[in-house]
Amino acid sequence: MAGKKDRSERVRPLPDRLLDRIDQAWDALEKGEVEEASQEAEDLMDATAGHPEARFLFGAALLESGYPQEALDQLESSQGKVDNPNVHLFYLASTFLELARFEEAESLLLRVLEAEEDKAPIQYALAQALEHLGRYAEAEEYYDQAFRNDPRSYPLPTRLQREAFESVVEESQETLPAELTPHLAEVAVVVQDLPEREVLTERDGEPITPSVLGLF
Repeated sequence: MAGKKDRSERVRPLPDRLLDRIDQAWDALEKGEVEEASQEAEDLMDATAGHPEARFLFGAALLESGYPQEALDQLESSQGKVDNPNVHLFYLASTFLELARFEEAESLLLRVLEAEEDKAPIQYALAQALEHLGRYAEAEEYYDQAFRNDPRSYPLPTRLQREAFESVVEESQETLPAELTPHLAEVAVVVQDLPEREVLTERDGEPITPSVLGLF
């Protein structure tokens, strides 16, 4: 989902040279060239005096760089002022998802799902939000839909029965070097299907991504 296209309505017109730079930065972001896109977004913020389109790009780059709280500031300040509101809402919803604000993420994603033709990324994000809200049957349905629409980009999640997962943990412990074993005597290994929301939002003031695989 790219943040360019229809420019029929703008808060303030930008010259073509700056619009082209914004498009090129979006292309870089889509290719995974996050550092380059982020630097260009910062430069464009200066070059356009904080134009909403540059602010939207900057927010998207911040999100992809792992700074959802900073991204939220930019995305909220440009909401309703950009040429592709559906893509903007998707990034805003994705930011809410990263900040463990799952109810808000679900609400926005449902709005985007009705209007956007490229549904797979929206369905996958919805599945993630619903999973954290404890609505597992609905989440599985959206995971299936995303997979059917784009199996290469959105494979089905790998599932393990709890007994099988605990067996993997035990096997990993047994393969640790002998000199480390005494130090594990008082270390608790806690296995949960998903991290609790409080864990995601209250760690030294910095949010933790809901897709985290483990904490120490």
